[in-house]
Amino acid sequence: MIDARERVRRLLREHTRATLLADEVPFRAMFVIDSFTGSLVTAVPRLVLDATDLVMMIPEESAAALQIMGGLQALAESRATDRHQAYHGRNADAMHAVLMAEAGKLGGAIVESHDLLAPNPFAGEEARLCKLCNANPGRVARVLASGGHTDAPPMVVVGIDDLGVDVRTRFGIVRLWFSKPALDAEAAVRELFDLDPGTREGGSNSP
Repeated sequence: MIDARERVRRLLREHTRATLLADEVPFRAMFVIDSFTGSLVTAVPRLVLDATDLVMMIPEESAAALQIMGGLQALAESRATDRHQAYHGRNADAMHAVLMAEAGKLGGAIVESHDLLAPNPFAGEEARLCKLCNANPGRVARVLASGGHTDAPPMVVVGIDDLGVDVRTRFGIVRLWFSKPALDAEAAVRELFDLDPGTREGGSNSP
């Protein structure tokens, strides 16, 4: 059985869109997880940064959503803001910020602030792993197609962790889950390519 902490971690990995309630006014927001710290990074209008009461609801405003209470702190250009742009592109009208989580709720249960962080155990190797995956675009496309995602190229792997891979397509981020958690960085790449139907059926492994 998956415990509450793991449920939160998987939910954070599954989604990249949220609703921000800033002084009770809803805003749609896109976020990423800072691989090294596990904090959530988003891009919002300036007025949202000035809110005195802020709740992030993932994936959207509903009773079943993960609700995170806290505040936003503006971010200068950094590794974390580059990651947000890699996932979601540039938005000249928004400012990057990190969510300073104080507590959360999921399904009526209280979630401690440290359980709202989802650092990547492969953070130091993630860029290299993404390059390895993107060197085989045909296999990435086949994995996406096997899951019903038939978007036209380009399809770019932008994130990889022990649970799965994030692929940027023309229509947004697609999350590909591994069949089992990867124990090390190289195993994560193998897990992705094991999802290739050509590999499962004994077909060609070529790009």
